[in-house]
Amino acid sequence: SNQVSFRCQNGVRFAHGASQASWEPGDGSWTIVSDREQKEGFEPVDSAAVLEKVAALPLSWWRYKGYAVRHVGPMAQDFHAAFDLGRDEKGLDGADLDGVALAAIQGLYKENQDLKARVAELERKVDLLMERLPQ
Repeated sequence: SNQVSFRCQNGVRFAHGASQASWEPGDGSWTIVSDREQKEGFEPVDSAAVLEKVAALPLSWWRYKGYAVRHVGPMAQDFHAAFDLGRDEKGLDGADLDGVALAAIQGLYKENQDLKARVAELERKVDLLMERLPQ
């Protein structure tokens, strides 16, 4: 009752223009078209700025009204206010969520590399100072 079921042994594909989502046999989730040739308007990402916004983004445990399954994540309005991504303020695009997460990971990686270099330099200075101390 009020349910649609599909049995598609060779997969499912939805397409509209360059946009396409598919689920093929053996896939664990939907695959979306992300081909560079289907995109335009490229701009570099400031991963440090994205990381700051992610750190400030309110996250909550929540359930859809009337359902018991728990989820975790941002509210669409907060995500849209922070990143101005997606079609509107009431929905989240999985590609945007993934892209923001990857940019934040790159920001953390850069921060970690900088901290490793600083620690190595401080250790070098400590070693030099230790050599000067009388034994």
